[in-house]
Amino acid sequence: MAFATAALQTDLEDGAIQASPKVFSLGNRAVTPARRIGRLEQLEGQVAQLLDRAHIAVVYGGDKSAPGAVIRQSVNARSWKSYRSVAEDIAESLERQGARKVSLLADDMRLGERLQQENVDMVWLNTGGVQGRSPMSHGAAMLEMMGVPYLGHDPLMSGILDSKYIFKQNVSYLGLPTAAFTVWNPASTGNPDPRQDRRFRRAFGDFNGPFIVKPVSGRASLHVHVVDEAADLADAIDAVYSATENDVLIETYL
Repeated sequence: MAFATAALQTDLEDGAIQASPKVFSLGNRAVTPARRIGRLEQLEGQVAQLLDRAHIAVVYGGDKSAPGAVIRQSVNARSWKSYRSVAEDIAESLERQGARKVSLLADDMRLGERLQQENVDMVWLNTGGVQGRSPMSHGAAMLEMMGVPYLGHDPLMSGILDSKYIFKQNVSYLGLPTAAFTVWNPASTGNPDPRQDRRFRRAFGDFNGPFIVKPVSGRASLHVHVVDEAADLADAIDAVYSATENDVLIETYL
């Protein structure tokens, strides 16, 4: 905070920024926010140049069943969706804003070759992945490996945000309230019923329901079950695991 205040004061003295009449609080001090003179106009000009010169690819989720999409088909840990219609809307919006060259490309194993063939300058990621574990992170990881600039979350952040269990762990460590929870995988534990497990008892104590049982990763509230009593958890866990072959999140119903 001290560094930010000192830097702000230096910029004011140098005349690099122009103060706004509004005041906000920074720690125990009142600070006047500032705007770099001409910065907005400069950014608008840079964006206009980018749209005029760059070839932008909007990438949507590839279909693993399409010929040449993958080497071998495997399970997808989250419910798949292409999001192609959303990608088309993004592409149309970019063109309305002045983008001269916009392409739609599928996120699959041919993406690198197509980016090179079409001489794409940057990618707008609009994909939930194709298949495998943590598919949300695959597109960004592949682009970073190839050295292609992109708009979207980095691989680590994508993985964290798509795992409800890891995300809830992180917000809990930060002291933010979240429903009591644990994760269960009947394949790795060999037990479809978590009630006798110490992790379950540590998370819920004597709480007997209701619970929410859902995929640890996913979208659109798919495969979400409300379970009134702990005795019925095993059936709901089995249903979610059968649909996703992935960890199952159990949490108290709020």
